[in-house]
Amino acid sequence: MKKALSVILALAVVFSLCSFFAFAEEPAEDPNTVVVPTYEGAHNPGNWLNQFDEEDVCFGNTYVAFRTAAPLKAIGFPEVYAGISDDDRDVDVKFEIFTYATDPATSVTGTAIFTKEVHFDGDFKEYKLELDTPLAAGQYVFKISQLSEKGSNPEAGHYFVLPSADMVYLNRHLVFGGTVGTEFAFSLIFEKTEGVTDYIVELDTGAQEAIFYDDRAVQVVARVGNNARNFNSLDDYAILTAEIPEGKVLHQFILKNAPTWNNNGPGSDIDWEVYRWDNDYDTTFKGRAIAHGSEIDHKDNQDLVIDFGAKLKGGSRYLIVITASNDGAIGYWGGDTVSVEGWEFFENEGDDAQSYPACTYKTATYEGPEETEEPTPEETPTPEVTEAPATPTQAPTEPPTNTPEPAPTEEPTPEPKKSGCGNVIGGAFAIIAVAACALVIRKKH
Repeated sequence: MKKALSVILALAVVFSLCSFFAFAEEPAEDPNTVVVPTYEGAHNPGNWLNQFDEEDVCFGNTYVAFRTAAPLKAIGFPEVYAGISDDDRDVDVKFEIFTYATDPATSVTGTAIFTKEVHFDGDFKEYKLELDTPLAAGQYVFKISQLSEKGSNPEAGHYFVLPSADMVYLNRHLVFGGTVGTEFAFSLIFEKTEGVTDYIVELDTGAQEAIFYDDRAVQVVARVGNNARNFNSLDDYAILTAEIPEGKVLHQFILKNAPTWNNNGPGSDIDWEVYRWDNDYDTTFKGRAIAHGSEIDHKDNQDLVIDFGAKLKGGSRYLIVITASNDGAIGYWGGDTVSVEGWEFFENEGDDAQSYPACTYKTATYEGPEETEEPTPEETPTPEVTEAPATPTQAPTEPPTNTPEPAPTEEPTPEPKKSGCGNVIGGAFAIIAVAACALVIRKKH
């Protein structure tokens, strides 16, 4: 009986400790703070800072400019994804805050008013960066840089990845930039201040104020699985948009986390052209391009952002044609279902696409000078031939060299593996239970 009682007492101690740790893991919200998320809905790995040059030195960074109406105490993330030690991917990261000066890019070249370097060894949920002292209401730029170089891992090396999600605030409030330069999900944590209702307010950028006021990104195709397709295996790939609303412009089309099969050097390039839709593919493609451009040296697993400026005005549908322009691999992650009515996809000069790219788009309100479409090229007159050549041109004696299309030789960089602290806490509870039982039995003897 005494032995049974001892075991029961030991278990009671263990359960009490478990209850304590469970409470400590989820503390009550501080009534003196206000948490303002810049995003809503689900988040996923979207901003890879593991960008390396040819000498495997990391140059990946991203930043965001914002303006606060109350003292700022901390900055939080719903999750961050970081390398793990047993795969030689743990990573060092630098967080900096700068006072806003002229524009965000100029601001981050100044002296930081807050700096903290953090070593990450695995993923963290609800990561919070506490400031040394609260920052007074004002305008700031928050910058995040990966410090760790590539290391010995042949795939992704050391990596740090920020979450992406559906953003709540327009770019009158938040301006993103950096070598990655895409939106990331975060929260600002303020001192609760009497009389303040809007803790994040519009940026005061003066003469540098943005003239594109982007609407929130719209997801056309969600990423499903890890199936990737290389543009080099296709003659071209084309996207037909839905009709753009009147009063808006189609500002950007974004291929999410576009892979380059680990190529972060030169050669992963595309060219793009845009045509106003005219009844069918062939008729449209015989027309003239109203906008064109290139994306050069795309980095593996970064968003591939095609920016049209203000040329694609509301009231029309547009055909965006993408072709690989170099030997470096570049492609898209496959999705499944088209979620926005009116969008269609083609490949190899008008055939229905065999798979869809994970993609989003942004419309915007544009305030600025008129942007014109590409001018119609002048026709070159055909020269008049008055006489046949005296000697016909000799045909080549050897057939032309057939250059095969390049194929990816490696799998795209995988997304970071999720890890958690559940196993660690479970192990701690087991050790405590064993120690408690041993103590009771020893006292008995």
